[in-house]
Amino acid sequence: MKDSNLTVKEILDSPLFKPAIVVSGKAGLNKTVDWVHIIDTTYSRNYVNGYEMILTTGAGWKEKNDPLIFLDQLIEKKVTALCIQLGLNFNNFRSIDDIPSTMIEKSEANNFPLIAFPENYDCRFVDIVHNLHTMIINQSYKHYLEQENFLQNLYKILLNPHEIKDILYFLHRYLDVNVAYFPAQKKPFFAPHVSSLDQKLAIEAFNKMRSKSVYSMQKDSMSLAYREVKICKQDMACLLIFSNQRQLNTFEYLILDKCTIGLAQEYFSNIYIQERERQSRERWVGNWLKGQLNAQEILQKLQELDPFIQPSGCVICLVNFSVSKPRPKIHEEHMLKVISIMRSFLEKQGFYLLSKIEQQSIIFILLDKLDDLSWKTRLTNSLGQLDKILSFKSYQNFTGDISFSVGKMYTGLDQLQLSLENAKETLYVQQKTKNSTMLFFDELHIYRIIVSLEKVGALENFVSDYLKPVLKDRNEPDNRLIKTLIALRDSHYNKNKSAKYLSISRQSLYERVDVLEGLLGKDFTSSTQKRICLETALYGLEYLNSKDFLNNPKNL
Repeated sequence: MKDSNLTVKEILDSPLFKPAIVVSGKAGLNKTVDWVHIIDTTYSRNYVNGYEMILTTGAGWKEKNDPLIFLDQLIEKKVTALCIQLGLNFNNFRSIDDIPSTMIEKSEANNFPLIAFPENYDCRFVDIVHNLHTMIINQSYKHYLEQENFLQNLYKILLNPHEIKDILYFLHRYLDVNVAYFPAQKKPFFAPHVSSLDQKLAIEAFNKMRSKSVYSMQKDSMSLAYREVKICKQDMACLLIFSNQRQLNTFEYLILDKCTIGLAQEYFSNIYIQERERQSRERWVGNWLKGQLNAQEILQKLQELDPFIQPSGCVICLVNFSVSKPRPKIHEEHMLKVISIMRSFLEKQGFYLLSKIEQQSIIFILLDKLDDLSWKTRLTNSLGQLDKILSFKSYQNFTGDISFSVGKMYTGLDQLQLSLENAKETLYVQQKTKNSTMLFFDELHIYRIIVSLEKVGALENFVSDYLKPVLKDRNEPDNRLIKTLIALRDSHYNKNKSAKYLSISRQSLYERVDVLEGLLGKDFTSSTQKRICLETALYGLEYLNSKDFLNNPKNL
């Protein structure tokens, strides 16, 4: 495609530029111009964005080196060209011969067009700016129409049976550029095929751009630009365009953006279809979760999905949503989106994933393909990434508050039902204590004992047996003393730390400890068994009450 931005050469062909003379930098005449700006101050760095044509009279140049400083800053900011009005009414340059050789050499070395209007030419910058801005605006409208045309043709491809390479070849033909497609963890594909040398140069330049977070660059005669194909902040692929014939322009960057969005939509559509098919193939996992399959039957069904799978263990991860009674179709769509996102995270962390959709949750069955002890770290990283994405407003409307609960990792495939029970118990404790930071069943610790006592109806009696002396009438806790016990427990009975924790003096703490010794016995900290039971009872009291005062250790 012909360069859709105005070039310096095209501007020089306009009537207002007929008297203009190109002093140096002729190799840059094909560079594009996005805007025109008048600057007469020496220090211009803060007044340009790049790709402008700058008009100047040089009236602000007071010192000998000011013209060169001015030029240096324009080149640094990637300005396209500079036009100078000559004449003693403005500067010290009456003719081209008066322009410093250092400016000409700098311009030539950077392929930066340096253009001069003769002293005897009555150059009206206002007319030039008006004329060129009109041309640029008309060109922008033309860009808009061309983008619409591109999108219509792209949608025709997307709505018919096609492959990714059909989109890549269409982009190549439309822009007349080379296209390279870099799928995640796969070999790049070039459309059309280019020489091994050009492939190598393009890949090297692409890797350099990615490492520096730069999305376009000029490497010798090759002009390149790329965009990432992202789904929920996950890089699925990269799309690169490059040309050895000309500099890529703004219009081609816009088309690259549009094509990248189209590819992302294509990916998401394919993933959605794949997840629906998976759900259909994996209906048997319901029987697995109920404990109705033996280890051999489970392995056989897994190998039908992946013949080479040899998991070192299995674990359940529950993802629970607070929003209830969603519409069935919307519910399924959003759940499948969550599953596809989760799958992309977990597969990178060495897990094989199966899932079952419930009314307000998703049961993830995770099979660890790595034989090591890092599964918790790997899973925590994945859950953290998923939590960030589901916190977006577009997901919050569907999911509401989200919580994760993970069961115990078991080596036997037929023990998965136990991991599900563990995960449900973890979720129960999270909801009871309003503490969603306890992700893993293995990290419930004291709460496993508390839940066991609760299941047999012994928890309240246990708490009362050990803490009754510091409970007021009707078994309501004495806030001041309970908080003191909690502070001592959490500070490992270090009185300095406990006083600081409670924001009271050490003398006040000693007075409280004396009261506690009178109620609980002088051995309430020295007797190991008694101290452990008191601490367990304290956790049990927090569990039963979950009141704000238990989370705030300061004195009322």
